[in-house]
Amino acid sequence: MEQTFDASPVFLSLQDATIRRYAQPVLSELDWIIRCGQQWAVAGPAGSGKTTLLGAVAGKIPLGSGTMRYHFSKNESGEPESPWQRIALVPVSHSFSRISHAPDQYYQQRFHSMDSEDFPLTREFLLDADFTAGRETANHQSKQKLETIAAMLDIAYLLDRRVVKLSNGETKRVLIAKALLSKPALLLLDNPFVGLDTQSREMLRKALDNISRTGVQLILATAAEEIPPAITHVLELKKGGVAGMYSRAAFLAGWEVRKTDASGNGVAQHYQPESLPPVPTPAFRVAVQMKDVNITYGRVKVLENINWTVMAGEKWALLGPNGSGKSTLLSLVNGDNPQAYANDIILFDRKKGSGESIWDIKRQIGYVSPELHAYYPKSATCFEAVASGFGDTTRLQRKPTPAEAAVASAYLQLLDMEPLRDVPLRQFSAGEVRLVLVARALVKRPPLLILDEPCQGLDTAYKHRIKELLEITGSHPHQTMIYVTHYPDEIPGCVDKVLRLKEGRVESAGGR
Repeated sequence: MEQTFDASPVFLSLQDATIRRYAQPVLSELDWIIRCGQQWAVAGPAGSGKTTLLGAVAGKIPLGSGTMRYHFSKNESGEPESPWQRIALVPVSHSFSRISHAPDQYYQQRFHSMDSEDFPLTREFLLDADFTAGRETANHQSKQKLETIAAMLDIAYLLDRRVVKLSNGETKRVLIAKALLSKPALLLLDNPFVGLDTQSREMLRKALDNISRTGVQLILATAAEEIPPAITHVLELKKGGVAGMYSRAAFLAGWEVRKTDASGNGVAQHYQPESLPPVPTPAFRVAVQMKDVNITYGRVKVLENINWTVMAGEKWALLGPNGSGKSTLLSLVNGDNPQAYANDIILFDRKKGSGESIWDIKRQIGYVSPELHAYYPKSATCFEAVASGFGDTTRLQRKPTPAEAAVASAYLQLLDMEPLRDVPLRQFSAGEVRLVLVARALVKRPPLLILDEPCQGLDTAYKHRIKELLEITGSHPHQTMIYVTHYPDEIPGCVDKVLRLKEGRVESAGGR
């Protein structure tokens, strides 16, 4: 563990701290001092406690033992305040949906334009204001500050859009803007780069540099590959405690060695083809066909003149920046987007709207996405979540057959998660939950796999494990695949075709 010395005043300190979640210890014997002017990243593998630590610092998770002291308690005017009022936490995911109690509709709600008018504009959400019916409740100073922050995060074009229509990456930037409007002394960001495209990640790096210069102190939970230049120090966690504390330069110097070691934890050594059912011969020739598809919300064209055909057995990457229309396009295939019925779309050799039910469609699809991750009930156990893939529901509606239970167990063994089969998802890290949901998508060996950022939130070892698993699965000639990512190096080698969207239009389509 690198020792660093700094005579600056203490900003925040933890001493002999134990942090528990659901009565289970996550971190123990934690000693950590953050000094004024230091900007910290918290790194470590999935399940090491990064998100839990941020929750404790934000006051959302009480310490089991030990002490935590904040050495700041005044606002910009010098008036005393509770430290909790001066801390802003931006979570890794967020949903604006009003029906989060209805998880089976998690995907459809976002695309029901009639309902979307009930949601506030981004400007209203950010200012906690009401601009309807000619009323304006935000003051001039707040609006000026919003304009400055919107320019820094490049969200000015989103201010008059309904929040429910934001992409995952756009939502992340809006939430960071919301946090900054509260004028925090300490800004906590849980995996802020997750879901952002290349341009947005670079923009956020520059924004964090600007934020750090304003006197706001930063703590980021993030992957080692995404530590921005604004960070000065790194706290590395292992499961249960601290692996080391480093300057940013010292941590990154040793990271390449650790990354190489982590990439060796694959699935091939556990893979036994006979333990998994084969991908069935598809009963269709065309998996997806779209002809001159247009999707409009209000005056905004989200998709324009989309022409795309996915034949049985083809493997496609669907690429494009945040807001380019990828999620909307996928909703035409897997979600019950009402505008699909007004367009010329064929799914599994059958025209959309010719009498099929959504369950007829879902039966042939295995699916994972950030939306599913956000809505999937965390009370389910690891095994229940994987087995629910057989019924295409977000809850296990029936007891799996012996054959289904055997396949679900085989996937858990393949991913080294069998010891966790009876543990509820609420005790898992975000990365571990994503791994479970990938297994859920694969468990019934569907003819079409739609994998929307399956490696989002995973560390290097888990990413390697998922990529190898998808390579094995995708190499089957009957397997059709659509893979979405902002990181080209995550795309399995079996994927040989690319559809690239830009501003709702097809920029290119063809061989990889």
